[in-house]
Amino acid sequence: MGLFPMKRTSPFLNNKDKYGTVADKILSIMKFRVPYYVGPLVNLEGNDTSWIVRKAGKIYPWNFDEMVDKDKSEEEFIGRVTAKCTYIAGEDVLPKNSLLYCKFSVLNEINNIRINGIRLDTAVKQGIYNNVFCNTKRLLSKKSRIICPQQAISPRERTNSRA
Repeated sequence: MGLFPMKRTSPFLNNKDKYGTVADKILSIMKFRVPYYVGPLVNLEGNDTSWIVRKAGKIYPWNFDEMVDKDKSEEEFIGRVTAKCTYIAGEDVLPKNSLLYCKFSVLNEINNIRINGIRLDTAVKQGIYNNVFCNTKRLLSKKSRIICPQQAISPRERTNSRA
């Protein structure tokens, strides 16, 4: 329903410009939400709390797409929330819960497994990762016993340990 019944009694609501009618503008004010990655719309010199990339002029809901570069504002937002590496200067850090970092963490733990002081063969490590970590939601102690210790030692290391 909205403002449409009022259009008959208040003809100024039908006035048009390049952005639409006055009634459409009033509705857009009520419905409009600033995307979170755009941030505050005020961009003052020396202000560190704003990352919006915009053109000069006033921003309204009906001219938002013309006045704000959403893609560059999104890149600025991501750049602000991404941490920097302490070892390699200027490099971005992966989020701790990203898939790539989780895979690295699991493989790093598997890489340190030793049986009787002997490291696991690469194929066995890949088998552990693929069969245990990729196929289950949670790792339980029962599921972690699926590899026999005799199969876990590579044939080369078995022959070296007998000598």
